Amino acid sequence: MRKALIILLLILNCGCTAKRFESSISTTSDEESIERIINEVRKNNLIEESFFIEKGDFSMTNNNETSRFIFTEKFEKPDKFLLSIRNGTGIEGARVYITKDTVLINDRIQKKLLYGKPEDLEKIMGLPYFIINIAFGDLLMNEDSGKYESERIKNQVILIQKYNGRVLEFVLDPNVGKVKSIVCSSRMQKEAIILKFSKFRINEKHIPGVIEMRDNDRNVSVKIRLERVQVPWNGKIEFIPGNGYTKEKIK
Repeated sequence: MRKALIILLLILNCGCTAKRFESSISTTSDEESIERIINEVRKNNLIEESFFIEKGDFSMTNNNETSRFIFTEKFEKPDKFLLSIRNGTGIEGARVYITKDTVLINDRIQKKLLYGKPEDLEKIMGLPYFIINIAFGDLLMNEDSGKYESERIKNQVILIQKYNGRVLEFVLDPNVGKVKSIVCSSRMQKEAIILKFSKFRINEKHIPGVIEMRDNDRNVSVKIRLERVQVPWNGKIEFIPGNGYTKEKIK
């Protein structure tokens, strides 16, 4: 469960109704600029909102073995997360608190309190930590360089930029006002991480109901389904360590 938990941490962060998305953004004409489409998509970025995933389903396949879990997640802006992951019978296996500089994990199975920093999770799984900011179809821009390549193909925009030593290729869907897919790669294409988003819902951020991830280098595939989500959410997050748990640094 610990490996699945860490992968879930690195690709999660989001929010509302079970209704399917019906576009509130009219189809763009050829005259509309790529910059305008980019700005429209960025307006729907979720990372600026607090949210509560009341019910989500997570499955991970690694070397032909599949594990399935259910989870809840709370995000209190600007940087607090609380994640609970349970098995199919509803028994909680772990509870996780994470901020920009701290990770605390109550491992309820082994009665351990794991502690460390976000970069410790990245070292374990090899996934770049900034994936947490694009996991729900948000458009992440490199504000430092301001440089990107873009191309309009029919009713989609392809945007390519460098970010933290990686190359990010976004496919933007103007009708949904959201990112449709992301390829995150280094120089070697076999190391690419691919994210795909579908079944967008009606709410102010147009959140995808299904998120799929494929990590080619580690032969891992993940599918997340969001069933009930609140956004915006006005609650507060509190993490209570387990009594009598053994403390252990994340390795």
